[in-house]
Amino acid sequence: FIAGLAMLEYLVRKKGVPGLRISSLIQEMPSRPITVGVRRDWPELIPILNKAIAAITPQEHAAIAQKWMSPVITEEKVVLTDKEKAWLAKHPKLRLGYEVYWPPIERWKEGEGYTGLTADYMARIEELLGITIEPTAPTDWKSMLEAARAGELDVMSAVVPTPWREGFLDFTGPYLRFPFVIATRK
Repeated sequence: FIAGLAMLEYLVRKKGVPGLRISSLIQEMPSRPITVGVRRDWPELIPILNKAIAAITPQEHAAIAQKWMSPVITEEKVVLTDKEKAWLAKHPKLRLGYEVYWPPIERWKEGEGYTGLTADYMARIEELLGITIEPTAPTDWKSMLEAARAGELDVMSAVVPTPWREGFLDFTGPYLRFPFVIATRK
């Protein structure tokens, strides 16, 4: 079967799907960037989030990936302009839309709440910017996208840009990239 590398590793390691192995990378299918989608009427938030994403160290990227996928965090400071600081002061809480079941990327689990690679990135962005990113009540992906389109959400995590989504979201630079792979039985 064909899947993203992160999803395949999750199935093998966390769900114990036996006999599955990566047989090849799909060169013709480029990896898709995983970005944060931001409501279109808040363009000021894009460079702020991009700065926070850029401040996540390679060690932190590796630690988050290792936690969710495969076998000393330094403190970074996000340098914001006065205008960006003022914007964040007016918007200290962001309403987050997410996929409720896309492990290990993100999911909502009863008793645990919002978890996954992206949840860890959102938590680090909160720390770096001194804001709150509040996951909304869990619902299906289509409803989350409709809420974003209606302006009921401020940011969408783990969103791949598409022409339709570009009609109501702007996008940060990517914070994750996963190649697609083909998996076969041994």
